[in-house]
Amino acid sequence: WCTGGETPPPVRYTPPPPPPPPTVHSYRTVTRRPFALFQPTNSTTSPQPLERPSPLHSPPKSSPFRSAMSSYEASPSSRYLHSDPRSPAAPPASTRIAPPYTSPARSEAQRPFSVSTIPPIPFVPDTRILDYEDKVKNLRIASDKHRRDFLDRMNEIKLKKKQEEEEARRQKERYQAPLLPDTALALVTEVLGASRGSQAKVVSSAYDLELTGADMSLLRDRQWLNDEVINFYVALMQNKRWGQLDGPDADTSTYPRTHIFNTHFYPLLTTKGTKYDYARVRRWTIKIDLLSMDQVIIPVHLGNHWCLSVINLREKRFEYYDSLGGDNAKCLAYLRQYLQDESKNKRGQELDLSDWADCTPKDIPMQQNGYDCGVFMCQYASHKARALPFKFSQKHMPDIRRAMVWELMKQK
Repeated sequence: WCTGGETPPPVRYTPPPPPPPPTVHSYRTVTRRPFALFQPTNSTTSPQPLERPSPLHSPPKSSPFRSAMSSYEASPSSRYLHSDPRSPAAPPASTRIAPPYTSPARSEAQRPFSVSTIPPIPFVPDTRILDYEDKVKNLRIASDKHRRDFLDRMNEIKLKKKQEEEEARRQKERYQAPLLPDTALALVTEVLGASRGSQAKVVSSAYDLELTGADMSLLRDRQWLNDEVINFYVALMQNKRWGQLDGPDADTSTYPRTHIFNTHFYPLLTTKGTKYDYARVRRWTIKIDLLSMDQVIIPVHLGNHWCLSVINLREKRFEYYDSLGGDNAKCLAYLRQYLQDESKNKRGQELDLSDWADCTPKDIPMQQNGYDCGVFMCQYASHKARALPFKFSQKHMPDIRRAMVWELMKQK
């Protein structure tokens, strides 16, 4: 038929037979209670065993149930199942165990429904549980908020306490301007307000030094100090006349041993700050053992600016104080060389200055103008000579100028 062009016969498709339905076994659990196999009739007769299940529900002869029953009846505890529970030999009711029993599997016709035909039970949330969860969540949120508020309050208390301690420390360390008596204020006002005709008059003299009215007028506000005023003030410090800052009960014996050079020393040592020359100042310390001092204070004049340099023999360092925050490494090098030459000249031996440091502090009171550098330098020297911290500032300069007038006039 393939060569003759005839139409092939149709092929019928026969589907395979459907697979047998799966066998679903359903077992009914019997509640295990004490004495489940016994049915007491009255209190005088012994309990009678329950009727056995009908043949319809009886398990087959070879089944897991029969093997479990045979092994259970062979166990030592099975003898208690057929004894009188009131017998002394019987164990307590709570320890008796009923034999395991499971209903046998039934056919589809005998089962009213199968597991697969049970409709799903919709989930209905318990409102009590939801309310409890909401309460727990709210309590947790409230607890966290309470904890955060408590920590914030504690931090505020700690910060406030820290600020109070800091303010108390500042109040304790705050610089107190010299308090002058009324007579001193009158004298200071008279000296600073003197006319030009009386400025040539000598108003104070001590230690072979003299100050005129013109020199004292430089202690007015917005005036530069000259060498005469600074040298007179240095002479007061060198002779332990510390003035009003210490008070009458000050113990000057506790101050460090200090030698203070006047303003002419450094220009001679360095030949206008450009060339070192020890020979020009070699005889300045003939009567002084400079190396036995605790510190040596040297005023430094840079043409139009006053600074202070210190040879600190106690702490082994060379210090430089500039009220404008400047550095001067050349000055510190000159001081290092000067101390070495002084040791060779006075003791005939060299000093080991390898562990000596150069120090230029920046956390010191700074001037905020261009004319108070001389007053700052005098205060640096006065506080260093007494080993006092620098507590003054720019706002104290007017009071310090008036106090310096009183000290220079009364030499105290």
